[in-house]
Amino acid sequence: MGVFEKIFFVPHPPAVLPEVGKGRELYLNRTMLAYQRFARTVSLVQPENIIFVSPHGVADQKSIIVNTAAQIQDNFARYDAEQLQELCFLNTEIAHSLILRSIGQRLKVKGEEIQTIDHGTFIPLHFIHQYYQLFLGVNILIPPQISDEDLLYTGQLLRHVVQETGQRTVLVISGDLSHRLSPSGPYGYSPRGLAFDQYIRHIFSSGDIQLLGAIDKTWRQEAAQCAMGPLLFMTGAIGQPTAQTSIYSHEYPFGIGYMLAEIEEV
Repeated sequence: MGVFEKIFFVPHPPAVLPEVGKGRELYLNRTMLAYQRFARTVSLVQPENIIFVSPHGVADQKSIIVNTAAQIQDNFARYDAEQLQELCFLNTEIAHSLILRSIGQRLKVKGEEIQTIDHGTFIPLHFIHQYYQLFLGVNILIPPQISDEDLLYTGQLLRHVVQETGQRTVLVISGDLSHRLSPSGPYGYSPRGLAFDQYIRHIFSSGDIQLLGAIDKTWRQEAAQCAMGPLLFMTGAIGQPTAQTSIYSHEYPFGIGYMLAEIEEV
């Protein structure tokens, strides 16, 4: 058994929630079923901690933010679904340990008290809470400007912190793939966007996660994605070049690539 009981890569389309989708969630049926499978799998592990890594919700664009608040609480009013509400108590001990370790390494990591929940965290948290509640969260937010080196090293530090706790921990990596998969999508179409999704799928099919580091920044920008920061952080946290992987779903009905996959340390 590795340091993490389970690792997941999840998308975060607000429309996957019926209260937001209002019928559009039917186009995300594979993602919805995959999310339910994800949440059931988490509940079977019965983790003491669940670490959520999201590329959204960051005001400071120069640092990886480790949330030091005691709890996060929010609703989905920004998506016209105020009735959707979530509350999660956080493991401040893990948060502070990660921050202290990063200071010694001179990494661009900063602690900040954030009471709200960005949608990259809200959506997987919402599905998990339907099946399981007895855990503490850790909330890590990653802006797009962070260097690959800082992402990898900070992920490695998180691995050491979790290992020292000896507690059952699940790592949830949130990110959407290319936003340029259809001319009718929000960012239009690019063949480089489609190639990006295909390459990420190849990586997850093969389990050769070290290949994530070979995707250059120009390609990342052309794909208009928000997943690479969290995925590189995950690569550092796994601490090995390969892993056992299983793709639950991959679809792009709105011109944005949504993939849900399980990753397990070899």
